[in-house]
Amino acid sequence: MVCMKKWARCALGALVLVLAACGGGGGGGGGSSNNGLRLSVDSSRVDFTVLEGAPAGQGAQTVTARLTGGSGNESVFIGVEATGQGVLLPIGVTIDTVARTGVATVAPNAALAAGTYNGTLRVLACLDAACNSPISGSPFVINYGTTVQPRFKASVNNLAFASAESVQPAAQTVALTLPAGVSAATYNVRYSGPNAGWLQVQPSGLTYTVRPEADLLAGSYSADIEFDAGATQPRLTVRVQHVVSEGLVVQPLVEARITSTSPASANSGTVMVSAAPGVGPGTWTATSLSPWLRLASTTGALGTPLQWSIDPEGFKALPNGASTDAQVFVASGTTLTPQVLTLRLNKDVAEFQGIDTLAVLAGEPGEVLVYGRLLDEAGLQQRLVASGFTPGALTVRSSKLLSVQVGALAAGNYTLTLPTASGLPTRTVQLQVLPAVDRGPQVVATTGLKAAPLWDPITQSLFVHNTSQSSVMRFQLFGSVAQPGATVSSRVIAGLMGIALSPDRRSVIAITATGTLLRLSTQDLTTQTSAELGRTVSESAWVGLPLVVTGDQRLLMSQGGQWAGVLYADLETDRVLPLPAGNFTFYSGPWGRVSPNGQRALIVQTAGLSPAPPLLRRDAADGLLTPVVGNAPSFFYRAASDRRGTRWVLDGRVFSYDMVEEGMLATVPPDGWFGQEAVMSRDGSRTYLYTRNAVLSQSRIFVLDTSTPRGAGYAYPVLGTLEPWLEPSCSDQVQSDSCNGYATRLVLTDDDRTLLAIGDRQLAVVPIPANLRGGPLPATAQGTRWMGPARR
Repeated sequence: MVCMKKWARCALGALVLVLAACGGGGGGGGGSSNNGLRLSVDSSRVDFTVLEGAPAGQGAQTVTARLTGGSGNESVFIGVEATGQGVLLPIGVTIDTVARTGVATVAPNAALAAGTYNGTLRVLACLDAACNSPISGSPFVINYGTTVQPRFKASVNNLAFASAESVQPAAQTVALTLPAGVSAATYNVRYSGPNAGWLQVQPSGLTYTVRPEADLLAGSYSADIEFDAGATQPRLTVRVQHVVSEGLVVQPLVEARITSTSPASANSGTVMVSAAPGVGPGTWTATSLSPWLRLASTTGALGTPLQWSIDPEGFKALPNGASTDAQVFVASGTTLTPQVLTLRLNKDVAEFQGIDTLAVLAGEPGEVLVYGRLLDEAGLQQRLVASGFTPGALTVRSSKLLSVQVGALAAGNYTLTLPTASGLPTRTVQLQVLPAVDRGPQVVATTGLKAAPLWDPITQSLFVHNTSQSSVMRFQLFGSVAQPGATVSSRVIAGLMGIALSPDRRSVIAITATGTLLRLSTQDLTTQTSAELGRTVSESAWVGLPLVVTGDQRLLMSQGGQWAGVLYADLETDRVLPLPAGNFTFYSGPWGRVSPNGQRALIVQTAGLSPAPPLLRRDAADGLLTPVVGNAPSFFYRAASDRRGTRWVLDGRVFSYDMVEEGMLATVPPDGWFGQEAVMSRDGSRTYLYTRNAVLSQSRIFVLDTSTPRGAGYAYPVLGTLEPWLEPSCSDQVQSDSCNGYATRLVLTDDDRTLLAIGDRQLAVVPIPANLRGGPLPATAQGTRWMGPARR
């Protein structure tokens, strides 16, 4: 038996592959084939034709080597080595020991560039692996030729361009290679996206010059150039990308920060308006609609700066402690994309935002509370500017609250402001000093259940919420003591849920069931502003008190019954805020009362749970809701306080703001008389308790001396009584929808001179004699002052 081995040797002789011997017997000798073995090969030349880039192995041919002679038990090693690049290596040989053949599979090298490549194939047959003993006929040389035909191709697969607007980038070329037998190709441009026609393609033979247009706006553009050489060839696609950058160059964002101590140079600045490289000369124009931004010039040459400054009045109106953006639109001709410059102004100044508008009466010195921001900055007293008076001592209550002492002032308007070092103004707050007004007694007919009585001394008007008619009513008092008069007007508001006076006394704030916040003019109830809070409000526990509106512009009210939630809003911005941190239980609540100066508030969480959660206190100095601890009432339905909120009368008992009980009113009325509503004088020295006697169909106002604490459980002394001309409410003992004798509301005017009692029948105007007013006690006190024409 003859056993064959195969190996393949590279043309360089670096690689020999050997198959292990098979069968018995050793490997015979070397030298010439004196044993009769002989190699023969079936071809002396092989020619290949292959397409450039064809898959490996395509166009392969075989060469067969055959052994003859010998004893049949020799080990023979055969293989093929190649010269030249035209064939793929290694060359495999398949051995057939029965037929005593070796078949070599030779494939052309299609990875070569188009052209003709020649070389040789040497078929070797030896008795040893090192081929030191070739047999007869070895090596056998086969000449080969490989022709690599050109395929259809482009010199590049992608073209990338970049330029600024109005600038045409340099052209690039695409060279085509055509396959054999093809003399020409066609092309088509397919555009991606909405932009078309922007690519120039100029053929010159098989070379194509490609260039984008020059008048493209900033953006990314893409297209495909598709080349076609006929049905026998696949189409070629060259991807074209063009990125056009903006030709007008403007810094997109400029930030400025103004503090109380910023220099005047911070009020203005410049921003360069330039052209991108390659863009020709031109001019720019700039516009802005922002009320706080001024442009020194609205046009200029490219390469020159835009100059801006802050408008003083616009600055004053900006929100404080916040950033406000102004946009400047910059353009240059029609071929450059307009740019938007954002000027971001951070206003962070000490500023007054509100004032206890009616803090003092004419001729009365006192304390004025001013609300604002950063009021604890150093040097505040030196910077404060007042018009019409000289401020006294300043006391910083917190960064939000300032106390200013004023001397006795004449009736009129006075202003306070805090200028900045840069000269930019801040908001001005106005103190209104009004004279006291003496009024004569009168009654004014009315209908409907009333709630939330509000007295406005500026317009001399009483505002009430008529819950039966879903309206805001205005009773404007005029005339003299001898001839008093009143005009009545009203405005129906669908779904009206509550009212309050704004801290500046310019508006009646009204909240509707749909969450609309209305500001009504105190002059005629017309709408000044309307804002949607995005919260609905349903009926909750009805106590008839005004909405809780504090001096620092906060509104707090129930959103409805049971667990409906709380509406807490900033009246400065008309935005709903999260509640201050705390563990609260608002069930059919809250409701509350605010001291006339706006600083302090007592708030009921609920009266519908047992045990009820504690009262909450709020001081505008910190804005927190703090539970009242100790032996204090957990809720009330009627409440009033002195002007500063230092003393409170809650449902017939008097407390300090710290909820220390100082005395009681409940035991004052004699049998048959029931206390309903109480109000306090400005200094808290007098409390007026409205009572009624259903059997006698009479009402009476007891005047109590509450100037000195009496202690828990002790009644205050009565200084006298006042009796309205007519019952403000109907006289039925049993409450019904058409008659509620227990819903009379009582208001004391700011000058401590008049009581206003209003119910579902009349408004009773009750003047207070001088000896029963707040202030130092008179030497003697008259017992009872009858205000009506005749006793009933």
